[in-house]
Amino acid sequence: MTMLAVDTSYLFCAAKVAKAAGQHDQAMTLLDQLLAVDPSHAPAQRMRNLLFDWPQTPFTYTRVVDFLLSKNMGFNDQFVVLENLIRKYGLRVGVELGVLYGYHAQHLVEACPNLFLYGVDAFHKLRPGNGYDEVTQEWFDALCAKTRGHLESTGRWELLRATTTDAAHSFSRVVDFVFVDADHGYEGVRDDIEAWWDRVRPGGIVSGHDFDQPEWPGVKQAVEECLGKRDLVPTLDYGYVWWVRKPR
Repeated sequence: MTMLAVDTSYLFCAAKVAKAAGQHDQAMTLLDQLLAVDPSHAPAQRMRNLLFDWPQTPFTYTRVVDFLLSKNMGFNDQFVVLENLIRKYGLRVGVELGVLYGYHAQHLVEACPNLFLYGVDAFHKLRPGNGYDEVTQEWFDALCAKTRGHLESTGRWELLRATTTDAAHSFSRVVDFVFVDADHGYEGVRDDIEAWWDRVRPGGIVSGHDFDQPEWPGVKQAVEECLGKRDLVPTLDYGYVWWVRKPR
């Protein structure tokens, strides 16, 4: 291994550690040093560009973040929210409802080394109008295999291949958080919140995606209804993420 490879690898890792720790200026300095040595270092270029848009918020620049940026697929803001909630409240075991490509799960498992995450997804077309009307079952099966290949090797992720409500009925463990991102219709979100509410410990986090997203008005309706009857109000965060801490 050349000295150049050693230096750039070290600087890149150190920059990622600094940003995750909230040391934004230090991360930028390390990236500048790296790019001065190797201006063609594409991941460092992508990370530096991203950090300009996120100067105040700590997060981990994971492999899946770099992959998405390298494919011009953008940065998923919800990655930042869940990672920071997990750190702030010491969350160790969670459930993600709706896995699909597994990008969010990949980020969380890499960014949070003490986390064990269950993913719940039937990988099956469940109803018309939910965004997958033209997709075949063969596509779902292939995607399921690919997603499991990325995540099961970590030893800290397990797939429950079932509908979200069926999985809730057979799931006996109490967890630290649940992230609702499966069926985006009103009934689907309502049923998921109700089915999984008691699976989250007091003081844990109930959260989800696409609150107030114009394409999915039922999400906001369901969240406000389910939380409102418990006299709770969701916190609205980056990337249409909503979350609430269960009363102790």
